[in-house]
Amino acid sequence: MKELAREAISDGSRAQLDILREELTKTGRALAALHQSQATYGETATLDEELVEIREVVGRLSLSVPQLTVAAEPLLARLEELSVEFPGERSVSAHHDFRPAQVLLHSGKVGFIDFDGASMAEPALDLGRFRAKLRDIGISVLSASGKPLTGSALTENLALLDGLCEHFLDAYREEANVSRERVLLWGRRCPEAPAGQGLSPRTAARAADPQASSSSPAAQRRRHGRHPRHCRERRCSGERRWERTGCPPR
Repeated sequence: MKELAREAISDGSRAQLDILREELTKTGRALAALHQSQATYGETATLDEELVEIREVVGRLSLSVPQLTVAAEPLLARLEELSVEFPGERSVSAHHDFRPAQVLLHSGKVGFIDFDGASMAEPALDLGRFRAKLRDIGISVLSASGKPLTGSALTENLALLDGLCEHFLDAYREEANVSRERVLLWGRRCPEAPAGQGLSPRTAARAADPQASSSSPAAQRRRHGRHPRHCRERRCSGERRWERTGCPPR
């Protein structure tokens, strides 16, 4: 789906965008089915843990970009407040790294891949991350087009992306209940923020240093698997690293 999203957003034609919306509808419904499958995993991912990891990434990047902490702190603090105001929902079987690149399209059907990081989590995790990545893809398309990232071009692009994200969420909510506020929190957006605003601290961090996300604890777990039998955390000489155990070397 990643390539379809890029092509449809870049093309901008009604026909292409309608095809994308149709696939987003199927994806939303399929994700609801996954969440209702009653499969279980040994680990549970939480928003509190995620926000701690984002703070760690921002802290490291601030060594070279000091203003990053000042810019990110108000949003992170507000997200923490809202996570208390809007409590998490019950855990379900979650993909945990759900994004358009993990959705395959074939003969009118959709399929999901890369479940190596699957865990228990509230439904909003998968929904929020998918929407955040879809928005990121759209912004990347605008950037690659050479158009200015300001003014009407940016406003129109963000409005389109917001509409696509809402279409996906609406399709999911036709099949299963989920808190919209929690979806926004997992997508790093304050529920009261106007449409098109609220870029995530992690997106800002990647813009400052594209390599940062690949070295974060969350990224390490996505590559190595979250289950304890696959990896364990070790602290050596004040540094954190992840060691694979019980798996063949890569």
